[in-house]
Amino acid sequence: MDYIENRTFDEIKVGDSECLTRTLTSQDLYLFAAVSGDVNPTHVDEHYARHFLSGRLVGHSLWSGALISGVLGTQLPGPGTVYESQDLRFLRPVQVGDTVTATVTAREKRPDGRAVVFDCHCVNQHGEAVATGVAVVRAPAEHLRLPRPEPPEAAVQEHSKYEALMDRCKGLPPAKAAVAYPCDETSLTAALEAAEAGLIEPVLVGPPGLIAEVAARHGFDIARFRVVEALDDRQAAARAVELVRKGEAEMLIKGALHTDLLMHEVVQSQTGLRTERRLSHAYIMDVPTYHKPLVLTDCAINIYPTLEDKVSICQNAIDLAHTFGVALPKVAVLSAVAAVNTKNTATLEAAALQDGRPRPDHRRPRRRAAGDGQRDQQGRRGGQAHPVRGRRRRRHPRGARSGGWQHAGQTTDLHGQRGHRGRRPRGPRADRPDQPLRQRPDPPGLLRRRPPCGPRPAHGPSGRW
Repeated sequence: MDYIENRTFDEIKVGDSECLTRTLTSQDLYLFAAVSGDVNPTHVDEHYARHFLSGRLVGHSLWSGALISGVLGTQLPGPGTVYESQDLRFLRPVQVGDTVTATVTAREKRPDGRAVVFDCHCVNQHGEAVATGVAVVRAPAEHLRLPRPEPPEAAVQEHSKYEALMDRCKGLPPAKAAVAYPCDETSLTAALEAAEAGLIEPVLVGPPGLIAEVAARHGFDIARFRVVEALDDRQAAARAVELVRKGEAEMLIKGALHTDLLMHEVVQSQTGLRTERRLSHAYIMDVPTYHKPLVLTDCAINIYPTLEDKVSICQNAIDLAHTFGVALPKVAVLSAVAAVNTKNTATLEAAALQDGRPRPDHRRPRRRAAGDGQRDQQGRRGGQAHPVRGRRRRRHPRGARSGGWQHAGQTTDLHGQRGHRGRRPRGPRADRPDQPLRQRPDPPGLLRRRPPCGPRPAHGPSGRW
């Protein structure tokens, strides 16, 4: 265990010295600004720093003074020290990335009140002085040796990923955007703020009178924006999609209408915006405690996607990540369990997405191949020909007859008799007329284990189990 130990007034000698070294980070700046309330743009605005300073944020001057306080409170004299006074002279700015070493040296001892005077010096990684001064403290009278407390963890709620994305868009011309039914404060405000930031050139689609009323109520100026008339939200969705389809707008923005109305017009085969790839939804998330942006998909459109749909969803998200500068996105496929399980279709499809070999979707019925089950000119059905009997033979896994592994296309009656998909029971068995032959429905999925059903007859049709 790490301990923290002090020095009493009697133990301190003139000339004793201790130091503390720290590197200034952007999180230090934001935390210091949050605690002190000093939000001077010099310290927290990177845009300001790029244009008016050397390109890096400058630390608060008293950050260096805080290092001096750390030395006095934890090393010399240590726990039990009481600050009485401090004077500092700041000589050079400390920027993000600079490493500062704060050193205190005992210069004078005053027996009256156990006062000790310390010379204080702070230098950067180049040996240049950044601050100097004198501190007067009251040294402890009792010797202490205590376990060193763990420093508290603090998370800075910053949105650097969002700001980086906004900076990436500033060099682009504004995109024409069809805003479908912006008839409330939230949707109209979002469109106008995006226009003010130079991101879009909005085209407002909806009832002109209602849009003007909302703008007047909240003090918005929409005189310079184009308004396309639509009687209601349904027609506004259709008109907005039509503008994008004709090339009069480059993007579609949802206003104060239900998502179903807008998506209904988007997915129309003749008048919508469908392409060869599956349409999907994505959240771009700026998580303050994570070092890069996250894309979460699909959260709104595809309720029960197939494997082919998931391929398109993943590719859409990858293409989206490329647009904001991620060259090689990492893809994590979520499922209820982490291991591949044949009873969990999501894990099978996740494995298929990982190895890049799409596997058949077991939730869909199998399509017949050409000629499968059809009779030729001699009246024979297509399929695998038996080398001896000259007719098709279906192969089943070992143990299927005895209640072992069973294929999804095979069924078993109550007495262990096997059947095939589409075959109906012909009636009661001759040896048990009171028990009609019943057939279970086919279970979907891969091979699965089925226990024997009911008592077995002494001999099967072939004279064996």
